[in-house]
Amino acid sequence: MAKNFPVDTAQIFYDMKNEGTTTTAFNKEDKGYDYYIESITINAYCVDGLPIEMTYQIGDKTQFSVDMYREIIINSGTTVTVPVNQNIKGGRYDLKFAKSLTAINTGRTIVDRSFVSGWKVPMISNFTEKNVILCLGDSIDVLSSYVTRTIGHRNYTMLNNLRESGFDCRLASVAISGKSLSQFVEYFKQGLFKIRKADILLVQHGANDIGQSVSNAAFLANLNYMKSYRNANYPTAKLVIVKVVPSNATGAYATDGTARNLVQAGYNTQIDNFVSANSGNNIYSIDCFTSFPQVSTNWADGVHLTQAGHDLAGDLLTIGMKTILGL
Repeated sequence: MAKNFPVDTAQIFYDMKNEGTTTTAFNKEDKGYDYYIESITINAYCVDGLPIEMTYQIGDKTQFSVDMYREIIINSGTTVTVPVNQNIKGGRYDLKFAKSLTAINTGRTIVDRSFVSGWKVPMISNFTEKNVILCLGDSIDVLSSYVTRTIGHRNYTMLNNLRESGFDCRLASVAISGKSLSQFVEYFKQGLFKIRKADILLVQHGANDIGQSVSNAAFLANLNYMKSYRNANYPTAKLVIVKVVPSNATGAYATDGTARNLVQAGYNTQIDNFVSANSGNNIYSIDCFTSFPQVSTNWADGVHLTQAGHDLAGDLLTIGMKTILGL
């Protein structure tokens, strides 16, 4: 082990950003050393003496991904240490520990400082990276969409549940409000949104395909394109198509939710046909549609989910993913 610290997190940022060269910061992977991070320590204080909510995250800047994302509440003036215990490839990672953007912190002047404890170690040539789940979706999939806390999003629920079940993974997300799978296919044809590594492609589209009157045949054609895209770019990855959550049958986005769900049911049939036709080809589906309860409080507006809806969807995603992974 070459060098022991703790040092201020800001120094880790600086070091990992290739000595401050921001334009090439996270593209340079071979720096001659890696990090072994034992823990992150946080101290936070507010003059009112009330509890403070903090968010901590470890992510990969080049992959727009997260492999640890949690929130904790600490007492003002106290110091808390969170264990990490993992190797981090030099030049790629981003460590964050900051005030949460939640109601408990609103209107308060909070002073916080974080430290990382671990070692700078010789570069590990056979470094084993975590499994990357690449989530593709629309505004429902945006990680801050209608949730009380970012960590409350269904994809973070799935991530944390899978990690707790022993599946070593991180989450990457490409979600664009208002975009359909048809539009994502066009983006992929232009070479957009390609990341260096993906082990699972989790496709969560359908809501905007309905709004854009995408036919069943076109939806199936898009699924077949996703298979070709997977084969060309991530040939060993699992391709998982999600039967997305339904709309609220009593009304959705100034249109009839029941009619939307009939169209979604047609897409779901195409998903079933697609998965069946590709049996043994590392292609799967997860059903978040059939058993999702038609309770109005699960939706903010009939289409986008509330925190309660995200909690339910996160559990359904977890169940489906665990089945696929054999956990």
